[in-house]
Amino acid sequence: MLGAAIMMFGGVVCGVFGVSAAGKSLEDIADPLSLVEPAKKGVTPGSESGS
Repeated sequence: MLGAAIMMFGGVVCGVFGVSAAGKSLEDIADPLSLVEPAKKGVTPGSESGS
């Protein structure tokens, strides 16, 4: 019973805050990663931490 109530609450939250993405390309929903600024030195995955 509790699980059903949680699922219904999730459906309401999705209806209120959800993104209407049906039939849209990914670029219409979010910016491509090529437009994001590159990370600063030292925070990229696999970078050496200066040890």
